[in-house]
Amino acid sequence: MRDEHFPFDRVLIMDRYPLTGLGLCALADGVAGRVCSEHITTLSALYQACLNYEGERLLLITELISDMEPLRTGIALLRVLGPRIRSGRYRVVVCTDLADPLLLKVIANEMPSVMVLRRESLSVLQDAIRLAGTPCPEMLLSPAVTEGLALARSHKLTPRELEWLVTQADGLDLKASAKLMNVNYKTVSSWRRNIAQTTGSGGKVAINRRLARIRRNVTGA
Repeated sequence: MRDEHFPFDRVLIMDRYPLTGLGLCALADGVAGRVCSEHITTLSALYQACLNYEGERLLLITELISDMEPLRTGIALLRVLGPRIRSGRYRVVVCTDLADPLLLKVIANEMPSVMVLRRESLSVLQDAIRLAGTPCPEMLLSPAVTEGLALARSHKLTPRELEWLVTQADGLDLKASAKLMNVNYKTVSSWRRNIAQTTGSGGKVAINRRLARIRRNVTGA
């Protein structure tokens, strides 16, 4: 039987690192006051688990990337789960290392229930899990995510430019990203130039350095 203060039947935690995943399981079980969490290492396994537990009210905690799946797969999963999130059947906590303001903006546009950075304090992570169970129609943001999104607020980028940014975070070069997005090389070059100008990253060298930092943050390489 569900506790009133923690209204989920099950917590599914998708984290590519075993120790971090087990730590989040312990944290979730502590907030719930019972053992109800399950650690999963890939996004595809997370989606399959959602199908397996059809009919249950689920709390999903995910970093949106795995060792085998790029960020764009995680973004696509948020879109697939969107109707269930909005209906209240699922709540999704994005617990991520992706601290670049532009990537936070990409994720926030998909409206997960809660966003928090993994580097934040234990109490902040606990609050993120606890608050996920509250009937709040607004997306809940941790202090670090709020600060990051504030930095991105003035950056007026198109959905396609943000989509291209995700391909860069996933490690694609300009030619590969152009092919994936079904546009020509000049178009993606224009997007890169506009992102550099809009964000104040300066010229080609500066934006390439920023993209390289984002890529390292995503891939861990």
